Amino acid sequence: MRDVRRGVDARLGAVEKQILPSVPEPDRTRQAKDDPEISQEEKGGNEMKVYLSHPYGRKPENKRRSKIIAKLYREMWAAEGADHEIINPLVELEKESERNTEPQMLALAVELMRKCDAVLFAPGWKKSRGCRMEHMAAFADGIPIHYLPEGFAS
Repeated sequence: MRDVRRGVDARLGAVEKQILPSVPEPDRTRQAKDDPEISQEEKGGNEMKVYLSHPYGRKPENKRRSKIIAKLYREMWAAEGADHEIINPLVELEKESERNTEPQMLALAVELMRKCDAVLFAPGWKKSRGCRMEHMAAFADGIPIHYLPEGFAS
């Protein structure tokens, strides 16, 4: 089992080297958005873009779960009067998946994530190579990270 894990880690490192350099630099305007000295009105009101990082693996049930989570959050925010938008890469990049490789898709997803104000990690993200890479990129860019509890929307 340990040998399998080493092989997976080695492949992950190779994919990481392919993807991370090809992803554009983070948007430095985020610093102004996160500055506590700037009022909510100056930041653009109550609107926020939240990226949903969710395992996929080309499994239809994962896509279905991501849509359920996105819908629950939209309804919750609407009830609170918040004008937030949830960005679901499994939906947003659906057409791109047919003509791009996995590393290219991950680079597109990270680029999309970097345009968001926060990232929400769905259950199972630690088992997903793509989610772990999104987590590294979000952490490196200083994008606020939030986690859904295990079993949420299963």
